[in-house]
Amino acid sequence: MSQSLSSLPWSQQRSSTQPVSGPHEAHPSIAATIYRFRTFEFDVQQSELRGDGHLIELHCTPMRLLAYLIRNRDRVVSKEEILDHVWTGTAVSESALTSALWELRRAVRDDGKLQEIVRTERGRGFRFVAPVEESISGPSTPGTSIAILPFLDLGLDIDHEHFVDGLVEEITHCLSQFEDLLVVSRTSSFAYRDSPRNIRAIASELGVGSIVEGSVRGSGHEIRIIVQLIRAGDGYHLWSGCYDGSLDRPLELQRETACEVAARTAEQIASSCR
Repeated sequence: MSQSLSSLPWSQQRSSTQPVSGPHEAHPSIAATIYRFRTFEFDVQQSELRGDGHLIELHCTPMRLLAYLIRNRDRVVSKEEILDHVWTGTAVSESALTSALWELRRAVRDDGKLQEIVRTERGRGFRFVAPVEESISGPSTPGTSIAILPFLDLGLDIDHEHFVDGLVEEITHCLSQFEDLLVVSRTSSFAYRDSPRNIRAIASELGVGSIVEGSVRGSGHEIRIIVQLIRAGDGYHLWSGCYDGSLDRPLELQRETACEVAARTAEQIASSCR
């Protein structure tokens, strides 16, 4: 069931949060760029590719590759440049590029021989060659739009990446229940898993006014979750929360933490938008 921000109990005590003050400023509206080619439509901000009106599943890296190629379609882009920009800060081999390109071509039904969408320029690189229609969609509302970035795993004794990712997905789901909030999809947010954490730049690319980020650390089955809500316009923390729990009941811990985080986040955003 969806909720409205105006229905939140503003007098509710915030025992687990620490508000951080800072200057308030208005957020400009950010319009989304839509690229259309053949029967496909690509929304860069939302990282959504549609074909014949249907959403196409595409992993984060091929999605970033598509965005980079289509934005630079007026020229040939070298392998080195693609590796630097699509895999920012990560050392990968050319086989990673080959794999991402194969997945991208499969998604847009591009024949590897005819290469009518992405052409390989031997010895030079790649170029997006399909005719493109570029348009600007209506502006979003950054003040009530938000993205939840992948949480950092800070030295748990064993690999609990699945728990950390599940927690982020649960928070995303809970926030999506508030009808007045615009929540960026998990696919779009997780594209920044291995990217440097420049919050203002990420928020600008996603067209959001706020970012939720966090970390998980612990020993054995005892863990501590730190969550922070950051205002994109100036980088100030709006609040932070600390949650302790046990991995003996991981689903329960995810659900309880996510519900608490979502309620505090929605409350703070509604308050700042007044």
